Amino acid sequence: MPVVAMFGVVYFTAVSTAAGGESLLQIGGLLLLAAILHNGFGYVFVLQLGKT
Repeated sequence: MPVVAMFGVVYFTAVSTAAGGESLLQIGGLLLLAAILHNGFGYVFVLQLGKT
C-alpha cells in the first residue's frame, strides 16, 4: 500500500506543477528560500528539543 500512496503523491505533485508551471517560474527563487528556511528552522528546533 505505501507504493500506491507514493505514486499518488507523485501524480498530484506532477499535475499541480504542470498546471502552475508559469507561476512557479516567477516565484521559484522565493519558494526555494522559503523551503530552505522552513527546513533549517525545523532542524534547529528538533535538535534543541532533543538536547533538553
